[in-house]
Amino acid sequence: MPRFCRYHCGRAAFTIVELLVVVGIIAILISLIFPVVKGARSQARAVQCQSNERALWQGILAFATDNENTMPGNFFDDADSNPAHRDWLLGPYGSSKGQADYTKGPQNGTLFKYINGNFDVYRCPSRTNVAPNAGQTNATDDSSNGRFDYAIYLVFAGAPMRMLPGRATFLATGSTTPIVTACPVVCEEAPQGLNGGANDEGGHANTDEMAHTHKGGSYYIAPDGSANFFIEPPVVACANNWSAIGPSGKTANLGNSVCTWGYWSHQ
Repeated sequence: MPRFCRYHCGRAAFTIVELLVVVGIIAILISLIFPVVKGARSQARAVQCQSNERALWQGILAFATDNENTMPGNFFDDADSNPAHRDWLLGPYGSSKGQADYTKGPQNGTLFKYINGNFDVYRCPSRTNVAPNAGQTNATDDSSNGRFDYAIYLVFAGAPMRMLPGRATFLATGSTTPIVTACPVVCEEAPQGLNGGANDEGGHANTDEMAHTHKGGSYYIAPDGSANFFIEPPVVACANNWSAIGPSGKTANLGNSVCTWGYWSHQ
């Protein structure tokens, strides 16, 4: 018998049915693995988002060291005679000129040098760049203006660090059950306030909502530097739903939208 036939004539090839079974098994395995891989990537982005917010907080602490232990200014401080008191994100290009210019951030902000000019720190890796426009108002939208995704509560502009409240109360619209939790200072903001095209700036106030980027919620930084996860109910909750005890001992709304340098000291 020829050598070729001796080794190969008795071997059967795969049938079409067997190939289809193998392909089906591979497809099932892929369908099982894909959600795991997707979840791991999502978790990695969430961790990076927290890291970015912590880096911003470290920048705030460094700023405070150079500026009488106070928080940086916000967009209503853009015309302050002291350049160090101006907007943490836009510098002299805040809202006092009629409309904030988002393209001036973050490089003109007072915080930029304290985070070593790192643009990436201002961006959540889970959000997609979309040119700002008035249609970006979906509360669960994950769009980004491509320059910054984080905001600082406007009421804390120029506030002495020692006066920042450790705890805050969240009460959703229509609810009678308040939630007492760590006070938010730096947060990831939903695109209505950062990508709406009207007045995109870094002051979290009034009807601004926290983002819903990570499993329906987002992270924020408290005065102790901790990153906290929170889910604000879309549409029915915003900065106005948060309150805390001010330096005077009275309850103060954290969503006040007309605040200049040192506002919190009088609450």
